[in-house]
Order: sequence, then structure tokens, then C-alpha cells
Amino acid sequence: MSPLVLGATRRTYLINYVSSQKNSNNGFGDFYESTASALEILNYFGSLGDIDSQMAQQYLRNEINTMFESNNLNVYDLYYLLRSIDILNRSNTEVPNDLKARINLYLDDLNQTGGGFSPTNNTDSFPTMISTYYALEVYSTLDENFQIPVIHKDWVKACIDTVTGGYKGNNGQLPPSLMNTYCAVLIMNRASALNELDNVSATITYVKSFFINIISDQDKYGGYLPDLTAEHATLSSTYYSIKILNLLSTITNKNPTLNWVYGRQNFLDGGFSDIKGGLVQGSSSLIGSYFAVESLLLLGGSLDYNIWMVEFNYIILIILIVVFAIIIALALFLWRRRKL
Repeated sequence: MSPLVLGATRRTYLINYVSSQKNSNNGFGDFYESTASALEILNYFGSLGDIDSQMAQQYLRNEINTMFESNNLNVYDLYYLLRSIDILNRSNTEVPNDLKARINLYLDDLNQTGGGFSPTNNTDSFPTMISTYYALEVYSTLDENFQIPVIHKDWVKACIDTVTGGYKGNNGQLPPSLMNTYCAVLIMNRASALNELDNVSATITYVKSFFINIISDQDKYGGYLPDLTAEHATLSSTYYSIKILNLLSTITNKNPTLNWVYGRQNFLDGGFSDIKGGLVQGSSSLIGSYFAVESLLLLGGSLDYNIWMVEFNYIILIILIVVFAIIIALALFLWRRRKL
């Protein structure tokens, strides 16, 4: 016998999961991106109240300083650290001026004369679409009035693959990818220059090609593949796809994608996780949960409703068995006494 339990809202499950992932360093999870993802979710739901904001910001600033001092800096971690600080303290003083100066010098080293930013400050490093996206996001996080220079917009536009409409990692002979296309479109959106993109219709068609339209397979139907050779959709690639489509046109097939995202919520822990072959792939992740929430926002979904679930609770089951045993024993005792 399994007792029926009225489940809390999807949001409650998710917030409880995120809160449980807090680590001893005033961050969340094992990565800087995990901390940023957790804070984004909690901030959206107005649940930052339990976080010691001052201690968390101090930890994040110390991590940036440590990266500089150890010469172990990368633009990706730098962005997520700064984004986390920005969520906790949206003022002009959250990052000291001396640290801003160090960051700006570092970004100057990544800045390429022909446009774009390289992933490292090595002299032989070439610009990539992903590192360019993150570098420009760092600038924008430090200065909300930052304007993307024309040279970088031109570099992004030159990276289009004219055959597919997708965008490449640079303007060399590399194939396009969904992630690079996402970064390209987001850069141009940040620059308020989406109207400058070439062959937008081809880009839309390219992104839609990642959609899984197999109605008979409900585990996959509605998601978007990370690449055209993949077998399963992921939360990240689904978010990238619908974000691009939302910026360039309109999102079609909303309901299948909405249901697909809902189906990734893992009630073993309350977060969201990718599913392959009908099975949950381990525990949930903060990063995947962030992509799920952002996708639901774009699709007009909600986590604010209760759901029924059957929960097998061994403690309650044992109690019920004991109670039934006592009732049966008492009934037998009374029956025998009556016979006597």
C-alpha cells in the first residue's frame, strides 16, 4: 500500500533542490556556473533572502583575485563570478575599481585587432564565437552602458555559414554549430543589431532542424538536439534553440517543447535533469535547472501549480502494517473471548 501525498508546487520542489546545493564557500554546487545558475533561479522566484549576500560577494571577489594571482584566469569563469556578484548587488560598487581595471586589462589582451576575442591571452590564440560572447558579456556586466564596437559586430556577421544559415566558431572553414549560432545571435541582440544579420530566414530554418518531431516518442518529442548527429535532446540545447527563435521570429510547437521541459523535472530531488532512453541521467543539476526555468519563461509556462504524486514511504507503510496487525490481533482476541 502506498500512501497518496498531495505534492507541493513544482516551484517549491525546485527551490528546495537549489537551496540544498549550497556549499561551504557561500556558493552553490561545484562550478562557478552552478552558483550563477542557482542565484538566477532564486532571484527569479524572490528567494534570495536566506543567502548571506555580503559573505557570498566577498567569496566571489576573492575567487576572482585568486584567479589573477595564480594566473589561472579564463573568461568563462570570470563571467559567471561577475554575474553572481551582479545578482547579489546591483549597484555600481559591487566590484572595486582596482579589480575592474585588472579585468579590463585582461580583456584587452583577449581583444583581437581583426575583431572577436580569443579564449586565452596567448599571442598565438585565435578568436572564437563563444569566447567573444563571454568577453562582451563581462564588459556589459561591469558597465551597463557598454556599447559593442562595430569591429566585433562585423566579425560576428562574417562567421555565418552561407549554406546552412548557422554560425561558425570563427570565420575559418569550420562547420556551424547551435552553440555558436546562439552566441552570435545573442551578441547581435546585445548590440541592438539583429536587423543587421544576413539571411535570417536561413538561420531560423537551421535552428528548427534541431527540433525532434517524433510524436510517437514522447521521451524525445519537443526537445532540441545539441547537434544533428545526437540521439537525445538536452535542456541546454533546447534553451539555446528557443531563445534564438524567440529573438528572430516566433516559437512554433510551444506545447510539445513545454511538455518536454516539464518532463525533465526530477522528483527524486526536485531539480531538472536530462533524460536518455526514458531514464533520468543521475541527479539533477543546477545548470540544467536554470536552462529549464529560462525555457519555461520563454514558452509561457509556470511552476506555480500543485501536482499529485504517489510516494512510497516505508515509514508510513510500517506504521500502517503495525496498526493493521494490532487491529487484527484485537479482533481475534475479542472473538475468542466471545466464544468462551
